Amino acid sequence: MAEWHRVAATADLSEGALLGVEAAGERIVLARVDGAIYALRDRCSHADFPLHDGELEGTTLECVHHGAQFDVCTGKAK
Repeated sequence: MAEWHRVAATADLSEGALLGVEAAGERIVLARVDGAIYALRDRCSHADFPLHDGELEGTTLECVHHGAQFDVCTGKAK
């Protein structure tokens, strides 16, 4: 059974914004797109850089450290 952890209030995350949080010892980045909130591991797959420092354009999250891009809806690299 999945465990739920409250990490932020919905008011803490404005439209088109990113928020780095921690739950159960895991770093997570939250992204709000079209009113929906998505959660991904807050770690770039290229290197251990935090994605919450990145830029969100539509559903694309770009790592500011080297430009890797991820779809926040699926978590997949682009």
